[in-house]
Amino acid sequence: GDWGGMDGGVVTDERPKKEYRRIIQYSGGDAPGPHVMARSRAGCKFPNLVECFNTKGKVGPDPSSSCLATCGWTEGIDDQAQFLVANQVKRRAAISKPQYVLNVGDNFYWGG
Repeated sequence: GDWGGMDGGVVTDERPKKEYRRIIQYSGGDAPGPHVMARSRAGCKFPNLVECFNTKGKVGPDPSSSCLATCGWTEGIDDQAQFLVANQVKRRAAISKPQYVLNVGDNFYWGG
């Protein structure tokens, strides 16, 4: 599920056999599998960003809560950042044949 950031919505229900609660940022963030952490960017506040994920980038009329064109959300890129990074690592590894791969930072946030 969505490991998300602290500006996401906290799921408050108890989780069987878990000592922690999940942070869900957008619709579908509780589904199994990898998820992008929605990270705000200039010209796009967090509620607008979440709505971009919920509507797959459909721009709406309410500047306080709709997805905005200034958010710059692009389907196939912003909703698949982990896969895109993983595929680039695989491509590079096929050429350079590394002994190991060390990832020293977060590189799959929506918005950079």
